[in-house]
Amino acid sequence: MARIRHISQDEGFAVNEAKTRVLRQNTAQKVTGIVVNRHASAPRKLVRRLRAILHHAKTEGLAAQNRGTHENFTAWLGGMIAYVAMVNPDQGRPLQVQFTALRERESRNA
Repeated sequence: MARIRHISQDEGFAVNEAKTRVLRQNTAQKVTGIVVNRHASAPRKLVRRLRAILHHAKTEGLAAQNRGTHENFTAWLGGMIAYVAMVNPDQGRPLQVQFTALRERESRNA
């Protein structure tokens, strides 16, 4: 930590000790809500929640999954999936495929 502090000060930055902490490899190292351990990825809790919504939507429909009472739930869900795909395309691709299939199925049934 001291080495990083000296490098930062040499470059003209001031380290805010109150906002500084050392995170080991076995903990989620987050920067602005994105986990950055080995590579950038969305938080596991968010990805699992989106997977659960998509899984239940297969039998109950997308509208039945709107437990947060979002005004436009389909757009909100699409945006969250796009966020995950932006952070880590490999993590978001399966969610996007499921979401697209659900939307197509619902548009055929409507």
